Amino acid sequence: MKKNIVTLAHAAFKHGGHTRHKELIKNLLSKELCVHWIGPSQRDVSMISGLNYLKLEFCFLKSIPFLGAFFYSFINIIKYRKKFNNSIYITLNEFDLLAAVMLNKILTLKVDIYFLQRSDLIIKSYIELKRSRNVFTKIKYRLRIKLIEFIYNFCLPKITKSIVQTKYHKERLIKLNPSLSMSISIVPNNVNTSWVKLDSTETPMWFYKNSDTYNLGVISNLFYKIKGFDLLIDSISLIRDLNIHIYIIGDGIDRELIKSKFQDEGLSNITTFVGRVDNASSFMTLFDLILIPTHYDDCPNVVLEAMYNKINMVATDIDAHKFLLGDSFPLVQQDAFQFSESIRHNIEGNELDLKQALMSVRVNELSFDWGAKMLSEFNLNG
Repeated sequence: MKKNIVTLAHAAFKHGGHTRHKELIKNLLSKELCVHWIGPSQRDVSMISGLNYLKLEFCFLKSIPFLGAFFYSFINIIKYRKKFNNSIYITLNEFDLLAAVMLNKILTLKVDIYFLQRSDLIIKSYIELKRSRNVFTKIKYRLRIKLIEFIYNFCLPKITKSIVQTKYHKERLIKLNPSLSMSISIVPNNVNTSWVKLDSTETPMWFYKNSDTYNLGVISNLFYKIKGFDLLIDSISLIRDLNIHIYIIGDGIDRELIKSKFQDEGLSNITTFVGRVDNASSFMTLFDLILIPTHYDDCPNVVLEAMYNKINMVATDIDAHKFLLGDSFPLVQQDAFQFSESIRHNIEGNELDLKQALMSVRVNELSFDWGAKMLSEFNLNG
């Protein structure tokens, strides 16, 4: 008898990891498996036919510092424990993982637990720690790092498999606990031609046509520090002599802060905040260059989409970019002068041929069936 599949989603909005989560569920349902989705909003998954939705309760617990998400998951797993018995459980959250591992032992649920690590919280917290100047904020991130390290050391040896997106993430986990080397798989995001569109059917109203202007695109969640908007603003300030216009596609909690920073630097007249759009990749061909100044990311779709659309990009030298673009791709240090000079060189066409050749190779290597690959990791592809 095939096992039930159970998964729990804390989020109720559209972002990269959440979208991939739902893509995975659709692939599981295609195998005629019984899939239970525990989440805060049924509307979020109402378009997925055949899915059994279970309501997440006690949402107020998430507001408790540090361990709120743990208590939230712990209580909901107990509530739906009959669904968990003899099941495959897929989790994307560290605190949810901790709750599942503990209850699997306490309640003898016989659950095969798979941890989809869509984010490396340790390295992300280290970056936030390094960039913070507030003493109390530094203490918070140090405590978070210790807590996540404890969860990994306690939980990962006890689960069926952990699935990460880059070799760098796997190496960091093995360094933390060498015994994990055989239970970690790497499945990056893929170049998926079913959702990457080459061009838009018509020019959007927010785009200003001018053949003399170099149009620079930024497609990102609007988080000021982690997504590198500090680096972007400093870099653009150094090349304001060029005839450029920056289009920022995306939304996020720091939208107004970022807009005010652009205004403070006198860059508002060359910047358009587009907001969140569906199928952002469909607008990529409007831009002469995609800018990716992020200080941290996991496996960004914007890089994959730019490669597929053959749009040149300037990207920082973070691990995710190295993994997706390859070791030979000319990435840029997280320095305003270096980043601005790379933009200038790319506008002049100095690196275009090399980058296009390297991107073409990686597009071929990253063109695979992500859903089928994930099913094989769960031993469900037969």
